[in-house]
Amino acid sequence: MKSTIFIFLLLLACTVDAQTGEYYFTSNPFEYDGYYLTDNLMQTKIAHKIKSITETTTTFKKGNPEKATLKKVSTLNEKGETILKEEYDAKGLLIRKQSFGLNDSGWVEQKKIADGKGKVMYQYDKKYDPETGNIISYEYRKNDKLKSKYTKVYTGKNLTEQVVYKKDGLSVSKRFAYSFNSDMKLQTTHLYDGNGKLIHTWNHDCLPEGELLAARTDTTTICKMHEERADGGFVNYLKSVNEKGELTTTTVWYRNERMTDSAKVVTEGKHPHTMITRFSDDGRRTERIYMDDKNNITFKYFRLLSENGNQLKYENWTYSKKHGLQCTLNAVSEENAEGLLTKKSIYRKDKLSRETNFSYTYF
Repeated sequence: MKSTIFIFLLLLACTVDAQTGEYYFTSNPFEYDGYYLTDNLMQTKIAHKIKSITETTTTFKKGNPEKATLKKVSTLNEKGETILKEEYDAKGLLIRKQSFGLNDSGWVEQKKIADGKGKVMYQYDKKYDPETGNIISYEYRKNDKLKSKYTKVYTGKNLTEQVVYKKDGLSVSKRFAYSFNSDMKLQTTHLYDGNGKLIHTWNHDCLPEGELLAARTDTTTICKMHEERADGGFVNYLKSVNEKGELTTTTVWYRNERMTDSAKVVTEGKHPHTMITRFSDDGRRTERIYMDDKNNITFKYFRLLSENGNQLKYENWTYSKKHGLQCTLNAVSEENAEGLLTKKSIYRKDKLSRETNFSYTYF
């Protein structure tokens, strides 16, 4: 359930940041593996002393298997953490290698992606606050050239400063400064250029009535409110007015505090939409739908995990005027009695696209 909550909060946070432009994020090739390990899945790997996982994939064309197969080998440590990934082409030649440097807490401090000849194509380095796990330094390189760097300063758990550097790694490109009130609630965010000139301000204060401050050309107002309900659920509101005076309201309804039931996000403004997420009580089943301002479903997905934390089923549905709402991706997996994945089949528009078989070695 923890991973389900984390994924939802991450998605919501990214939505808010995209609206305000307040924070600075980078998205780099191969930085993320596209999924989050559940506690159950980690424990399953540890319990069975998994040393390596080999994935052998066969692709299909018009329903027929192609002769060539692809292979990926993941090497784990005794904590169940991945420390190396190797990918091989249809001829069995190594084409990509990913190595992971982890600290004692299991956080990835360094990741290198090299080609089959050992040349490092991508590398990123992170430093963490050992007590909170917050990232305090980040660097990303492509072909040994720095492409992105930023540092963060925290007071306790609160982010107070973020500095974005130019590609030389020394000159400041942007600086974000965050201030809090006496209740340690975020009050303002200031954005400065490399010379210290104020570029933009985000005001997080709400008036006593919960209304927004007046729009200004140099200020975006973001008002956050929290409302408890008698049934144990609660509602979060986020209202923002940009420098053009455009109002965006995002409302999130939580059925209960642990979010084991459902959550609803409604965004009103220039690009209105609704997102509804439903969780099963055990956190294994997740459903999410997106609707436009006319309540037409534009996208939905379904995800089912096993008791061991493996993804057993995943569906993606997308809407088009020609076909309506159609399942464009369907992934079905199988596991053995030990709770380890044995097979995964991926269908695209009801046609088998690829099939992966899993094998293991043990400590």
